[in-house]
Amino acid sequence: MKLLIVDDEIQIRQGLREGIDWQSLGFEEVFVAENGIEALEIYRSFQPDLVLTDVRMPGMDGLELCRRIRVLSTVTKIVILSGYSDFEYAKQALQAGVSEYELKPIKLRSLIQLVTRIKDDILKEKIVEKEQHNNQARRLLERMISGEIANPLEIKQGLLKYYRLQIGDELVCLAIDLDHIESQEIKRRNVSEEASVFHYLHKELNDLCKTIQGIVYERSQKAYYILASPRDGAMIKRQLPLLFSSINERLNTRYGKSISMGISSRGSLKNLQQLFTEADQTLQRNLFHGRCHFLYFEDIQEYAHNKHIYVLREKELTECIIRLDFEAARIIVDDEFARISELRELTIFQVKSICLDLLNILIHSLGKQHVDVDTNELDHLRVMEDYKMWVLGFYNRVFSDLYSLQTTKYNTSITKAIEYLKKHYSSEISIESVAEIIGITPNYFSHLFKKETNIPFSEFLNTVRIHAAKNLLKQSNDKVYEISEKVGFQDIKYFNQVFKKIEGKSPKEYRSQVSL
Repeated sequence: MKLLIVDDEIQIRQGLREGIDWQSLGFEEVFVAENGIEALEIYRSFQPDLVLTDVRMPGMDGLELCRRIRVLSTVTKIVILSGYSDFEYAKQALQAGVSEYELKPIKLRSLIQLVTRIKDDILKEKIVEKEQHNNQARRLLERMISGEIANPLEIKQGLLKYYRLQIGDELVCLAIDLDHIESQEIKRRNVSEEASVFHYLHKELNDLCKTIQGIVYERSQKAYYILASPRDGAMIKRQLPLLFSSINERLNTRYGKSISMGISSRGSLKNLQQLFTEADQTLQRNLFHGRCHFLYFEDIQEYAHNKHIYVLREKELTECIIRLDFEAARIIVDDEFARISELRELTIFQVKSICLDLLNILIHSLGKQHVDVDTNELDHLRVMEDYKMWVLGFYNRVFSDLYSLQTTKYNTSITKAIEYLKKHYSSEISIESVAEIIGITPNYFSHLFKKETNIPFSEFLNTVRIHAAKNLLKQSNDKVYEISEKVGFQDIKYFNQVFKKIEGKSPKEYRSQVSL
């Protein structure tokens, strides 16, 4: 802060200047003047936060100085130093805008206490003033983005007032996202570290604005706009890619993070809303280009209308779900996402829709099974791979729950039989041998098994063996006939027939698909 001492007596001026450690009180600069005229010139040049002034001085007295200062500023604090203690004089001082009144002879301890209290008031007022300024500045940008302010002159004046930014004839908008952080990663990360990432990114973007003559608007901690008016329009093409790469290198080195950026076409204040829209549309292309992408609006095709994209292999997927074949369902979901990834004109809205369609197919295929799903998670995804993994993760959770239910919803005898089959499927198994193990007659066991599972014993055993065969086909290099023997089939021809009946394809065809 800055302090101005005004007194026509040199001993008092110097005594006040040198007798108090002003820097320890928060005043970095201290000015002195011997009369009101000199003091007013200093005030106009340096705008001190606090003025200590005598009353009786040649040229311009203290009260007139106070009046002149109040014309220039209503926030500067003024303290009168005077030997006059009568009420009328104090009244004149108050009318002149004086903050405090200190009687001479001056007692340094008393003056220090007074100045300390005034300094605290100044700091509080500065905090409030800064908050008000920041709120008004943010409100200005919000109104610009929403189109509430469209008058170019009003926008120019506002940006100059709140941001000291002089807008030229050409503008460009940048939309920036901190690339998606997986939810499990967020849970593991210390909250203070997370805040450090956001603080560092905000600093980096402010530094970028100094280079491209722009301002930052924080939409959220992870999403930003930059409105720039570079003096050299070509630098957006020439320098911005290098600056973007540098920011990402530093972010990755410090925190293992990255940003993506979409850049609008060049425009003016007259089409400001269009520039923000273009930047958003360009940024959304990270759906296809992945994290850490940098794109110009002119490099992307126009978005298609939000027509619905349907799941092509719905019937096959439904059949896989009904027979609880997660691996086959995963392959179909993979294929669907590979297909829509080639449709580069898709919007995020359409991708979300197909994700929900895939969930609905799963839920409807399970009949009245209750399935919990939080679709709000979709709003935090940005990359095609993330959408696919979200769907597959949901499928995996549901299938796992159903697998566990299979062994808990049956009576004790059938549960014991199923556990035995899953452990000994590679051995020679008959309905008689399993019935003997659980202690009931083969006929009653056959009837009970079909009643509990809705599947004949032999079909259930084949399903368990084919499931094991699929894992071996995917994870090993064993020949098909070797896998057939390992999972309990003695006849390779019969194994192929059963496999194709259950999976709709031969073991070789299945292996070629999962190895792609």
